[in-house]
Parts: sequence; structure tokens; C-alpha cells
Amino acid sequence: MSLWEIERCRPESLVLDFGEVTFMDSSGIGLVMGRYKVIKEIGGRVTLRNTPAHIKKVMRLAGIDKLAVIS
Repeated sequence: MSLWEIERCRPESLVLDFGEVTFMDSSGIGLVMGRYKVIKEIGGRVTLRNTPAHIKKVMRLAGIDKLAVIS
């Protein structure tokens, strides 16, 4: 979901599906954190779904587990 769509629709929740993600680096973390910031500003929440174990580890190391629900 683009930033423009988030601002236009103002969703209560954003679910990011990582089911087919095989690699995560700082660019991916930056994208998640950027979306989190925008969603937080409008009072919403972020959930990361179908997150492989190795991606969960990267997310936890980045502190995203304190900002979003990771499943």
C-alpha cells in the first residue's frame, strides 16, 4: 500500500504478508518502519503475517516486534 493510499483511505489496520519473502535487508526494514509511522499517525496498527523465522529474527533485531504484531 502506497503512502498516498494510506493517507487517502486512513485504514485502521495494515497487514503486510511476508509469506513469499526470502530475503530482508535494511531497505525492507525501512519500508516497514515507514508504513508503521504513517499508520501510527492516523491511529492504526500494523501486523506482519506469515513471517518466516529468518525474517522474524531480522525484524526482532530491528525492534519492529515492539511496533507491530509479528506472526
